[in-house]
Amino acid sequence: MDLKFSTGVYVDCANGVLYGAAWNDYAEFRDQNESIEPGYVVYCDDDGKVKKTIEKLQKFEGVVSDTYGFSIGETDTCKTPLAVSGRVLVYADPEEEHFHSGDAVCAGPDGLIYRMTREEIMEFPDRIVGIVSEIPTYDTWGTNNISVNGRIWIKVR
Repeated sequence: MDLKFSTGVYVDCANGVLYGAAWNDYAEFRDQNESIEPGYVVYCDDDGKVKKTIEKLQKFEGVVSDTYGFSIGETDTCKTPLAVSGRVLVYADPEEEHFHSGDAVCAGPDGLIYRMTREEIMEFPDRIVGIVSEIPTYDTWGTNNISVNGRIWIKVR
């Protein structure tokens, strides 16, 4: 038996396969102290509220996402979706001229990502937010026309 949905999703029940997922990441909804735009790296304060990271190589919770296709968590009080797996659009260090696919990145000031040096990767492997997967050359993405707004794609870890 096969199921087809108007959203472009196709389920092959005989083989246990789902095709046509139109989004990129798996997100967990979290609580926050401030309004945080998608694309920023965040950490949890002592009260468990989500805030933008403030320094390079800071410990982090995740990236606020507007590209998630599946989510978990309480949505009555928690309104901030954090990408926990998959690809997500992130804002990057404006001083860095060229990010490349395969670059490891970490959290930085103002919730931006920064390219990591080989030494930083070896000394702080737990601080890798993700790996750059694409530098978009387009302005919008997906069926909901998500604004790329200068962000780059990373595969979150």
